[in-house]
Amino acid sequence: MTDAITIGAAKLQLDEVTGEMVSKGELKKRIQKRAKKARAKKVAAAKAKEDGPAKAPAVPKLPPKAKTSLLSP
Repeated sequence: MTDAITIGAAKLQLDEVTGEMVSKGELKKRIQKRAKKARAKKVAAAKAKEDGPAKAPAVPKLPPKAKTSLLSP
């Protein structure tokens, strides 16, 4: 009985990021997907650094309103 459990467990590997036991094929897919995301993030960061910091559009300041009192004479 324990032989069947160990045979099935031998086909699974630990995904260290999520802590799940997954098949070798699934683990390979997950690692490739994570690597692709990391590359995309690195490229985006490099492009943002190259373009310089994004500047907020200038908002014109309005003149301050005159204070009015409810107790006007």
